[in-house]
Amino acid sequence: MLLAERIFKVLLIFFILWGLGGTAMGAQGGEGGGTDSSFDILNPLKCGNDPNVQPLQDCVDKVLNGLIVLSAPIVAVMVMVGGFQILSAGGDPEKFSTGRRTILYAAVGFAVILLAKGVVLIIESIVGGGTCPGGVCNNGGS
Repeated sequence: MLLAERIFKVLLIFFILWGLGGTAMGAQGGEGGGTDSSFDILNPLKCGNDPNVQPLQDCVDKVLNGLIVLSAPIVAVMVMVGGFQILSAGGDPEKFSTGRRTILYAAVGFAVILLAKGVVLIIESIVGGGTCPGGVCNNGGS
């Protein structure tokens, strides 16, 4: 296994465990600070809480915003991995092209996520912006 692959796998595992640990730590805390070992799992999307926005639009916006936030550091790491592959190529055209492809695929993947957000915004503007008539959506007949 190449050194770059090992570094990438270690960093990937670190960030996954760090994210999971932060989520579990943030979800803990119960009432009164007792010794209760249970914790509440919070809904990370909280879709439909805004009475001025349709629930589907709210969920799609939150998922896409989350993807953008999640993908930005991944793209940065992948560009660094590709740059490391290029720098460590040592004149080998195969390794150099592997590094270029890594950077290209990271950029294309991030562009696809950004374009998805743009397509959603265009569809929202064509359909009507996703706001509810009268400022209050009918969420389940209430």
